[in-house]
Amino acid sequence: MTAHILIAGGGVAGIEAALALREFAGERASVEIIDPGNRFRIAAAATGLAFGVGSQIDEPLADVIARAGATHHHGRLGSIDIDRNLAVIEGGALRRFDKLLIAVGARPRPFIPDALTFTGFAEVDAARDLIDSMVAGATRRQSSSLVVVVPPSCGWPLAAYELAVMARERFIAAGQADRCWVTVVTAEDAPLALFGRVASETVSDDLGRMGVAVRTGAIVTRWRWGLLELDGDALPADRVIALPVLEGPGIEGLPCDANGFIVTTPSGVVDGAPDIRVAGDAGIFPVKQGGLACQQADAAASAIATELGADSEKVTFDPILRGWLWDATGGRFLRGDLSAEHGQGEGISSRASLWWPVAKVAGRFLTPFLDHLDGPLRDDAKTSTQPPSWPPS
Repeated sequence: MTAHILIAGGGVAGIEAALALREFAGERASVEIIDPGNRFRIAAAATGLAFGVGSQIDEPLADVIARAGATHHHGRLGSIDIDRNLAVIEGGALRRFDKLLIAVGARPRPFIPDALTFTGFAEVDAARDLIDSMVAGATRRQSSSLVVVVPPSCGWPLAAYELAVMARERFIAAGQADRCWVTVVTAEDAPLALFGRVASETVSDDLGRMGVAVRTGAIVTRWRWGLLELDGDALPADRVIALPVLEGPGIEGLPCDANGFIVTTPSGVVDGAPDIRVAGDAGIFPVKQGGLACQQADAAASAIATELGADSEKVTFDPILRGWLWDATGGRFLRGDLSAEHGQGEGISSRASLWWPVAKVAGRFLTPFLDHLDGPLRDDAKTSTQPPSWPPS
């Protein structure tokens, strides 16, 4: 019999899961995706878009879901009845499921009142205008300072460094590097510490050479009157861009922690609900990143296929961080291995051109799928359609 698999969320984790289920479970699974959106885009590409860097996938969500072999229900997951395997959609519609994968993501909220909170595409124009206004002021001999803030428990700090690096490059290109200053203030012990020592030290050296100042282990308490107040200290800050603090979806009927993230076992199964799994930012795994969400989706799809009796590849979630830091040379690829205890691997980094088939996406099935949607590979891209596990030599 064909099992009805419900996926809540049509982002990178949801589409990766649908593609993985098609591969692992085949005709044993009928997949339906619930999502209120109309477009499929890659959130991680928003920082580059603010500075005219990189390419962007922007497709009708219904078309992407259909091409992934699933059906689309336009709506938002409201609550779950665990005992009856029922999903309640906001507005009252019901969806019965044999297996449920929740990939709805997290909810951003501002960390610093009055600062520009950069959550993604919604702030692209505002970020561009902010940088342009600093350049315009500098041409009138006005000096100004920009501070980019990484708050405590930030699930994915890479965007802050991209914003800082590309802003500094913009100031240098405009001939205003002496009048426009950039500082990163982060609660991390070291820049991009998640990727490990080697990557962190390399990025730190790059920031220093570019003239981007960094304050680590610092927590912002307030921003007012052109000063960013820290614990016992203050920095000049005419303009501030801050990453958001993330909150879980807090779905009714499921166990959640104090911040609304869904409580699961290490394998992603919801506590007390063996037919429900979580992939991506909605769960309690502390690092929030699309590539890790895809790895979780693959492991969930593999487990579901096995439970349906399919003789398919067994995939487990062994987290590997893959990140792309935009800069003027074409980008810096970063990798770090995270242990099951969320420890930090050594990490590696290297210069490379835009060799990844689809920039900013690291999904085993999603990357080649999106590359096909996006048309032929760019001339400077690697010809392989398989997402790499390491940067090219």
